[in-house]
Amino acid sequence: MGSLRLRDRTIERVLRKIAVCQKDFFRYGFSCLKPMTLKQLAECLGLSVSTVCRCVQNKYMETDFGVIALKELFSSQVQAEGAYGSAAAARAAIRSILEQQGEDYSDRQLAELLSQQGIHISRRTVTKYRNAEKLLSRSGRRQHGTGKQ
Repeated sequence: MGSLRLRDRTIERVLRKIAVCQKDFFRYGFSCLKPMTLKQLAECLGLSVSTVCRCVQNKYMETDFGVIALKELFSSQVQAEGAYGSAAAARAAIRSILEQQGEDYSDRQLAELLSQQGIHISRRTVTKYRNAEKLLSRSGRRQHGTGKQ
């Protein structure tokens, strides 16, 4: 019973820290997700990375943006406006550009548009993030008339 109580307290500590660190995400969505890694959270809580990993593994949370896996709240960082933003925010920006401004952008042009928005990532990283979001390449979008794979 003591082990179960310890497990519950650990999960609660992890979730409270995530809520504090990602408060903008819970208000505004993935475009405001801050960079946060399992290692950073573990160090902040004085836990091992594997403990934090087990706490969030196969666990889900209902948000205003739908049910998400807790793992989705962890994101690496990319350079944005002299500071650092999350990779998830960069992926959301790519999706937004393609949905709002049309389909006729190559990955290089997307990288330039993101750079104008203050998100500095390479063309190869744009390709990686576009594929992660299951968005077609420019030729694929032209051929299918849609951005989704």
